[in-house]
Amino acid sequence: MRPNGSSSSTRLKTLRAIKRLIVGGLGRLASLRPERADPEKRFADLMKAGAAHEQQREWRRAVRTYKRAARLRPRHSAPHLAIGNSEASARRHDRAIEAFNAALTLDPSSPQAHFRLGELLTHLGLYEDAVEHFARAVDSKPEWLEAREVFGRALWTVHDHAGAQKVWREWKRLQDERAREHGLDPDEFRVLNHVWTGWLGNNAHFDPYIKLRELGWAPKRKLKMLAAKDKVANKAYLSLWSRYAEVVTDDAEIEKLSSISAFMGDSLYAMWVNENPAYFPHAIALAQGEWNKQHRAALIGPSEADNRRGRQELARMGMPADAWFACLHVREGGFWNEAGNATDSPRVAKVDSYAPALRHIVSHGGWVIRLGDKTMRPLPKMPGVIDYALSNEKSDWMDVFLAANCRFLIATNSALFQVAMSFGVPIVATNWMPLSSFPMQAGDIVVPKLLREKHGGFLTFDEMLALPRDVWSGYYLERKGLTVIDNAPQDIVAAVDEMLVRLDQGWKSSDTALARADAFRRMALGRHVVVNAAISELFLQRHASLVGTP
Repeated sequence: MRPNGSSSSTRLKTLRAIKRLIVGGLGRLASLRPERADPEKRFADLMKAGAAHEQQREWRRAVRTYKRAARLRPRHSAPHLAIGNSEASARRHDRAIEAFNAALTLDPSSPQAHFRLGELLTHLGLYEDAVEHFARAVDSKPEWLEAREVFGRALWTVHDHAGAQKVWREWKRLQDERAREHGLDPDEFRVLNHVWTGWLGNNAHFDPYIKLRELGWAPKRKLKMLAAKDKVANKAYLSLWSRYAEVVTDDAEIEKLSSISAFMGDSLYAMWVNENPAYFPHAIALAQGEWNKQHRAALIGPSEADNRRGRQELARMGMPADAWFACLHVREGGFWNEAGNATDSPRVAKVDSYAPALRHIVSHGGWVIRLGDKTMRPLPKMPGVIDYALSNEKSDWMDVFLAANCRFLIATNSALFQVAMSFGVPIVATNWMPLSSFPMQAGDIVVPKLLREKHGGFLTFDEMLALPRDVWSGYYLERKGLTVIDNAPQDIVAAVDEMLVRLDQGWKSSDTALARADAFRRMALGRHVVVNAAISELFLQRHASLVGTP
C-alpha cells in the first residue's frame, strides 16, 4: 500500500526536523572543538578551576581537578605542586610529600617545590631535611627574598646560628640592592606589612623592635605599618604604637607599599641587634634584658580615659573599686584549631589544672580575670573569678586595659604574654614550651613542661635546650619517643605564690636556690639562649637533677 499524502508530509517534516537537530548539534560541537583541541587552554582552565576549589577550601575537589590537569600535561610540574599544596592544607602530609617529590622529579630545580616541601617538612619537625630544601630553593632562585629569609630561620632552628646570620646578611644586602634598582633609599623608611598587624602576637613584636631602636642597637628610620581593615588583630592595641610608626589605612597606599615591602620591609622574624641578625625570641631576650638593666619604663600604655572606663566596666562585673586582679590566659588550641594538631598541641594546656592557683589568688585578696576567645571552655564558677573571655563585655579596648592593668599575668606560650610584657606586666609563664625560647623580662617566673623518654626518665634541661630551638613540633617529639608532661596543679600554685611574695618584696632565695638558677642560666647561655626570667624555685628544687645540681 502506498502511503497517503498526509503521512508523507508528516514524515518529511520529521526528517527535516531531525536534519536541523543534527546540523545544529554539529555546529555546537564545532564551536566547542577549538577549546577541546587546544590542550593549553584546557590545561589552564583546569588549573584555574583547581585554584577556585582551593579558595573554597574544597581540598579533595581541588586535588581531583589538578590530577586531571596532570594527565593532560604529564611532563608539567605545576599540577603536582598544586596537588601538594592542597594535600598539605588538608593535612594529608604523606600525599603532599609524594606530590612535591613528583614535581621535583619533573623539574629538579623547581624553587617553589623545594620551598613548599621545606615548609611542610618544618611543620612535621623534619628540620634537617627542611634546611636542605630551603637551600635548594635559594640556589635555584637567588633573587627570591622570602625564601632566603625563611632559609635563615631554618638554619637557626638546627642551631646553625652563624649560618643563619650569613644568610640573613645576604638577604638584607639583596633587599637594599633591589630597593636602589627601583630608585628607593632603603634607609629612608621601612614597611611593616600585614604579618606584623594581622595577628596579636606578631603585633606585640613591635615592642622589642622599637626597643632595639631606642637602645641604639638598630637604626632609626621612618616606619609605615600597613593596617588594612580586615588584617588588624586588635585596633585598640595597634593604635598605641601610632607615636612610633605611621599607621597606613588607605587602601591605595597599602597596595602601593605592599608592592615594595619585599625589599623595603623589615621581617619580624629576623631582627637586627648591633648589626647582627637574630631570630626574634633571641632578639627579644637581648632587648628586654638591656631594657630592664637600664630600668626603662614601658613604651606604651592605655590612656587615662580608657583606664577609668575599664574600672567602670569591672565594677559592673562585680569587682570592688579598690580590688587588685591578676589575669589568666591558657592556650587551649581552639583559636588556631590546634587541638589534635600534632605540630602545635605541645603548647596547649588544660585550664582545669589552674583552678587551685585561681583560688590561691582569691584567698590572698585578689581577683582573677580569664582572657581569651569564644572557643575556650567555660571556667567552673568560683568566687572572685570572672570568665571575661566568654562574656558580653569582651572588646578590643578592654583586652588592652586588662592586659596593661593586671598585677601579673598567668600565661602559656601565646600572644597575650607578649602583649602584657609590652606594658611591663610581670608574667608567670606556665606549661612553657619550648625551653629554648625565653623571650621574657627580668622578674618573670617560668614553669616549663618536661619531656619524658620511652624508658621513663626525663630529659635533662641541657638535653631539652639541645633540641631544635624555638619550635615545638609534636611530630618531632613523637618520632623521638618523647612524651610532653604538663605542669601539675601544685607547680602552678607554687609559681603563683612565688610571684605574689616577690611582688610584696618578701621573697628570700637560699644560696642553694641561687646556685641552681645560675647553673641553668650558664647552661642555657652555652646553647646560645639568653635567660632574663627565672624558673620557679620550687620547681627547680623538685627537679634539681635535671640541671645537674643538688
